[in-house]
Amino acid sequence: MQKPIPTALVVLFLASMALTSSDTFATSHGKGPGAFGPAMHQMHHKTHGRYGDHRGRHGGRLLGPHWKESLTAEQRTRIDQMHVAFAKEKLPLKLKAKTIKVELALLATADKADNKAIAQRVDELLALKKQIMQKRYAHIAAMRALLTAEQRASFDLEVLRKAKKGRGRHH
Repeated sequence: MQKPIPTALVVLFLASMALTSSDTFATSHGKGPGAFGPAMHQMHHKTHGRYGDHRGRHGGRLLGPHWKESLTAEQRTRIDQMHVAFAKEKLPLKLKAKTIKVELALLATADKADNKAIAQRVDELLALKKQIMQKRYAHIAAMRALLTAEQRASFDLEVLRKAKKGRGRHH
């Protein structure tokens, strides 16, 4: 007849399995240290190709090379300059938006909330977000104008994929 397994041993075994499987998952996806970290990921790409058998999961390119990989030196220089200019325009707006969010939190958690002041700050925040979005999409359109037809196809797929994922930004 079998002896019953002590409960503590079962709990210990289950806990170790949970820790091991989550650690393996994290490290195999480049999110932690271990044998399956970024180095293993790079080695996988060298042996199986960049997109391997999982094009759909990793945004595989169906129309040729990724637009960034096919840029000329002149295009790359111009796009880098555009990125810097966009970042310089966006940074003060983002910082102001952060400040307004902090102010909103303070207003909302005050002993006597000032709803008029809250509404005013919300309007200011939305106006900033509108400016940021307008600048972002103008930036995307300006970048697109520098690309060839083949590059635009890949670029457009990336923009649409990011919009579909719900990422609120292109860059």
